[in-house]
This record gives sequence, structure tokens and C-alpha cells, in this order.
Amino acid sequence: MNIIIYILCFICLSYLSTAESHADIYKCISDKGEVVFKNSPCDEGSDQEIIKSKKTKNKNDYSDSEYDYESELPNEIAEESSIKLEIINDGYQFTQGELNYLNHGVNFLYNYYKQIFEYEGEVLIRMRVIGDEKDFYNYQIKNIKRVFSKAGIFINKLDEGVINGSMSRKKVIRTLLHETSHAILSKKTRNVPLWINEGLAEYFEMIKPYKNEIVVDYQYSRYFDLRKWQSGGQLIPLGKYLRLNSYGWRELEVVHDQITRTMAWSIIHFLMSSESGQKSLVKIIRKLKAHPDIQSVKIINKNVPGGISRLEREWAKYISSSPTIHTYQPF
Repeated sequence: MNIIIYILCFICLSYLSTAESHADIYKCISDKGEVVFKNSPCDEGSDQEIIKSKKTKNKNDYSDSEYDYESELPNEIAEESSIKLEIINDGYQFTQGELNYLNHGVNFLYNYYKQIFEYEGEVLIRMRVIGDEKDFYNYQIKNIKRVFSKAGIFINKLDEGVINGSMSRKKVIRTLLHETSHAILSKKTRNVPLWINEGLAEYFEMIKPYKNEIVVDYQYSRYFDLRKWQSGGQLIPLGKYLRLNSYGWRELEVVHDQITRTMAWSIIHFLMSSESGQKSLVKIIRKLKAHPDIQSVKIINKNVPGGISRLEREWAKYISSSPTIHTYQPF
């Protein structure tokens, strides 16, 4: 029997971000000239360059430490909000600490999107977690006629996110936050391009709430792939990438090791690393919602200082720099 859990989410303070870097990265060059980026020392015989990074300002090593879901957060946030997260547990059960974590994470997501759009009345977000992998696949076949995802999917016609509960508990939580980003955004627009929709979801799935701040970590494997593709000249030129339609975007994602999704995450991560980048992103999303027939490149050229050329140059520098986490402080 399905167990339905309602989590009342509460208003949290708005957050400002500051980027801090951490976790040394090793650039390894083999005797054949192949370049690989790792988070551990290079193999014997490879030339090694250590990409140093700074400590976070509060000296917490957020990325490598295991998150303690049962004690990191207070149980409640002060005031009631108009967003409600409904979790349908279908053969899966969250701990109270995990539910608390999701409560704080969803609050942060809601407050981010509330800075872009006006939400009226109660916002209901429904997520179904299916514990059996076969049942998860069959649920997709029943509702969308095919298996679209191995991890999670937001089904527009049901207004529901569906999560594969057979994954690790950490991955289940990350995927639920990922699909929640899609769900909250879909309440206002379904016209934003995939690089924004998936980029934001990939970014926000890395949320880690703590008692005094929200941390958004970077994605290790995507960072390593970006550095590899950049060194090998394999990154898609930004102008071409932003002109991809949904079919072209999905096709390249399959044939080129998720390059479109990885680039989407990195562009959003880059824009969210500065106040000016955050403002530019908000402006781009609002313009795309108002003018869904206009391509991203045209909107960026008109609304972002320096246009697409400057954005690509600064994004390339960002990829080649040390990886960063973002911390959000109440103001």
C-alpha cells in the first residue's frame, strides 16, 4: 500500500551567494600526451600538475564529508509558506532526517524561483518514489509509452516527478531535488530551452542545507569531463550549442557522453558564481518566457554585457580554473 507523506514547507530567508573553491584536482599527462583530471594523485609515469584550491570561508569540507541527515539541521523553519511538497512513497521510505533535508532544500528552490516569477496561492509539488526498479520502468511505460530515464523524470501530464528508489539514498535525494526544480519551473513556463531547464536542475540537485547556510557543490565527474573536452578541443562552440533544438540536444547527449547536459550544468554554475551572472540569468529566463520563439543567442546578445562572445570567453576561463562550491548566506 502506498504511503503518502505531506511535508509543509516554510519560508526561508532569501540568499546571496559567494563562491569558494575546495578539493585539489590533479592534472595527469601520460607519455602519449593524453590529459586526464582526477581527484587523486596521478598514476606512476604520468606528469602531474596539482590544481590548488582554497578553503571555504568557514573551513568546512562540504564536498568530501558524509552529510549527517539526522543532525545537521534544525527540525523546523520559522514561518509557514505557500509551497507544499507531497511525497508518495511507493515501496520506499525516507528517514525523518532526510525529509528535513528535503524540506530545507525545497524551500531554497522555491525562494530562488520566487525571485524570478510571481507565484499565486499554494504551490503543490508532487514526487513519487518507486522502490522497485522494474516498477519504476513500468510506470514510465504506462504513462509515457517508453522508458525515458533510469533515475527520474518529471511527467508534465501528471504534474508529477517520478524517482527510481532502487538507487543509493544520496542519489534518490539528489534526483528528487533535480525533479523538484523542473516541477517548480513548470508551474510558470515550459518554454525555456533545455540548457536552462536541465542546467538549473543539475545545479540545484547539489544542494546541501546546513544550519547557517545553504551550500551548492560542484559535480566532480562533469567538471573532469569539461576539462578533458576543453583540452581536446571537443567542447561544442557556445553559439552552436545554444541554437540546438530539443532533438539535437538529446541526440548529442546520447552519442557524446552527456556533453549537452554537462555544458548546461557548467554554464549555470558559471552564471551563479557571481552577482552579475545571477542577474543576467534571471533576465535571460524572463525574456525567454516572454518570447519563447526567440533563440537564446539573440536574447543573450541583447541582454548580457558583451553578448555571446564575451560569455563564451569568460565561461572558458571558468572551466580552466579551480572548481568551486557556492555558499548562500541570509541577508
